[in-house]
Amino acid sequence: MIKIKLNITYTIFLIMLCSFAMSSVVYGDTGAALEAEAKTFLNTLEQIETATDGAAKEMFELANAIGPLIDRIRQAELNIAELKKFRVILNDMRDVVERTVIDVEEKAEDSEAELERLYRSQDWDDISFALAAFPYWRAWIDLEIARRVKDEGDIDNLKSTALLPAQNGFRAASMQLFRPGLVYGGWLGRGYVEIEKKRYARAHTIFKNLERALMGEEESPILEVVRFELRILDALTGNVTVDSRSEVFDDDEAQIQRAEAFGLLQASRKTGGRPLGAAERLRDLMAAGKIDQALIDDMMVYSQELSGVDIGVYTQI
Repeated sequence: MIKIKLNITYTIFLIMLCSFAMSSVVYGDTGAALEAEAKTFLNTLEQIETATDGAAKEMFELANAIGPLIDRIRQAELNIAELKKFRVILNDMRDVVERTVIDVEEKAEDSEAELERLYRSQDWDDISFALAAFPYWRAWIDLEIARRVKDEGDIDNLKSTALLPAQNGFRAASMQLFRPGLVYGGWLGRGYVEIEKKRYARAHTIFKNLERALMGEEESPILEVVRFELRILDALTGNVTVDSRSEVFDDDEAQIQRAEAFGLLQASRKTGGRPLGAAERLRDLMAAGKIDQALIDDMMVYSQELSGVDIGVYTQI
């Protein structure tokens, strides 16, 4: 089997209540610069903690606003030690919110009516969201840490152990039933955890369920991400049954089409059918100048399957 290495970077789309932010990838971010930004968020949160009015709303807004920074941290090529610094900062941010929760409850605990008013208030909803959001963001950092762990052998199972914090964080988010954004983001993260475990069928099921849940929201960026991941999984498992090619032929699209082409070639080898879909994708890759020696070498492995289709100048391969 040809192993296609996909080096596709995609920002995480995280829906926070009624809004969600799609961050742009910022190349060249250093660990020190990102850490400084994260500490600025922490310092701001600590200042909000001491405010007398509007603290809950500001904590909610800050819990949303940190999302693009988390994306940039994930896209930066940081090592485990650097990533752990962000885990500590996010833990500290959760602690700040937890102290605030305890404080507002203590102020209202002498009156049952006051407690009831508190739990029904927008302030409580905002602060509860922030309390759940920071562990959710931390789960994405935990996922990046786990991705950098290499198993020394099946006995050690280091990768699965490293994935546990991310898995637990995403599971907790996916159970926030009154916060759909965290639910969708939590399930998205759980899908990525399954991919890291190489349990592609389980990951496919999770993403497929997310796609169904988001049906009717065609403008949703998270739906776009889910469909993107489904294409990758279909390509990796040789299960390309639907033509989902994008009109935008960028580097990410080229890598997916390359994987899809060889997924279709694998299927052709099993069934004996003509790999017309694979040929179309290979021609597109050639037309876009996305051909290299590794692609040619992989095509040679499937020379028998490709001999009966048109792949341009390489038809006689």
